[in-house]
Amino acid sequence: MRRGGAGRKRSRHRNFISDRLAINHASQMVAAGVHPKVASERLGHSTIGITLDLCSHVMPGMQADAAEQVDAVLQAAIEGTRNAK
Repeated sequence: MRRGGAGRKRSRHRNFISDRLAINHASQMVAAGVHPKVASERLGHSTIGITLDLCSHVMPGMQADAAEQVDAVLQAAIEGTRNAK
């Protein structure tokens, strides 16, 4: 006699969907600028590393955005130094 059967299959399917929704939710939060620590806490992850691992696919674009922001700050500082002289 087999145990689990259709009930086990449905349970795995629900877990897969729940996991995908959690990953999507975390990714959307991080992409929207929510601090990863906040996303981690909302999802109940034990460490921020879990959340960051799940959201890594949205990070490449975020790296470019961060580089542009740092560049803008540095350019403003350079201009401010030049104008002060």
